[in-house]
Amino acid sequence: MIDVCSASKSFTFEGRLTPALQAIDLSIADGSFVALVGPSGCGKSTLLNMMAGLIRPSQGYVTQSGRRIDSVNTAVGYMTQQDNLLPWRSAVDNVMLPLILKGTPAAQARARALTMLERVGIERFARHFPSQLSGGMRKRASLAQVLVQDPSTILMDEPFGALDAQLKISMQKLLLSLWESSGKTLVFVTHDLTEAITLADQVVVFSGRPGRIRSIEASTLARPRDALGGQFSPQFQALYQRLWSLLAPDVESALTASAA
Repeated sequence: MIDVCSASKSFTFEGRLTPALQAIDLSIADGSFVALVGPSGCGKSTLLNMMAGLIRPSQGYVTQSGRRIDSVNTAVGYMTQQDNLLPWRSAVDNVMLPLILKGTPAAQARARALTMLERVGIERFARHFPSQLSGGMRKRASLAQVLVQDPSTILMDEPFGALDAQLKISMQKLLLSLWESSGKTLVFVTHDLTEAITLADQVVVFSGRPGRIRSIEASTLARPRDALGGQFSPQFQALYQRLWSLLAPDVESALTASAA
């Protein structure tokens, strides 16, 4: 579905060239769930933005279904860290907005939005505004806004990072249940190893900046997954220890550098 071919990215800041990613080669299979983990600043979100067509690689290229991504990739849905809900629109009006922008008739767009709000469990709050919704409800509305477009691929950039532990587990359960019945491709950026192992088929471990792929680890955990209880299995703990051993040197190096 998605192929990243020798992609590198550098940014210029105050006249200095700073490499963010270096020589990334990655193939993401159709229908798979892939998590990207690594130290802060290693280029995970940069790679996600390349897949979305929001930025272009300095070298190399990215393709989806054989098509080179040179502009905004309309085949993907993108859920960011912020909920991005417009405060003057109700939950249902926010969810239907992408459909309206594509020219879908209003009645049809509203019906699809209400169905999606029901799927994420907040249909009773369809007429509430973002300020009237809890943090978890806003995340559910944001997820519905992405899913209502029925994209073949969903990109998620630390979507649950700001939530407390209980809400995070609740959203992980919801995401797993929706994804496992959808057949969609999902690429998920997170700093949380537990979250990555809980959700993904493959965990891609990045080095510190400039980000390189240090390892790609396949998960042997059976599906359907238990977002809470699964964390206590021997298989989960073994994979966690292996991934942490790959991450630890760069994480500790980054902490030392920031303290210096």
